[in-house]
Amino acid sequence: MTTPRAALVAELTAELTALAEQRAAVEAALRRALLRAASEKVGQALIAEAMGVSQPAVSQAITTARKDVLARTAAGRSVLEHRRALLEAARAHRAKDVRVVGAAARGEDGGVLEVLVRLPATAGPHEPATLSGALAGVLGRQVDVAAEHLLDAQALAVRAADAVPL
Repeated sequence: MTTPRAALVAELTAELTALAEQRAAVEAALRRALLRAASEKVGQALIAEAMGVSQPAVSQAITTARKDVLARTAAGRSVLEHRRALLEAARAHRAKDVRVVGAAARGEDGGVLEVLVRLPATAGPHEPATLSGALAGVLGRQVDVAAEHLLDAQALAVRAADAVPL
């Protein structure tokens, strides 16, 4: 026989468990939306206004979301550790908007680190391969670089969906 207090405790425990699960789902969705907005170059001031928070809070949330996702895999941890050197190598090869895509961007282990970049429209198909070599040299692992302008719209959309900007 269940006492009224035990029934209340069970009810409250079930409610709190359900709310905690909902909170985790909302936080994950918020991380994905922040990373997508950052990847699409939506201004932090605009994001802050939409969320009702300050721009520095948005900046910190994006940084935290990036670290949370990338820290789940060895490749992602390597990217975080060498972020500055990766961005310098990308700049030296005229690449902008460097984003991790694929398995590492989803927090999954994968063999090859996939990176999406924006290169000048005049860049040829050999330039992503050259950049791949430079990034591989920094990380000590194979890196596959895709340039936005060399992808069709559908392929770009698929890759950009989970992009984690550096």
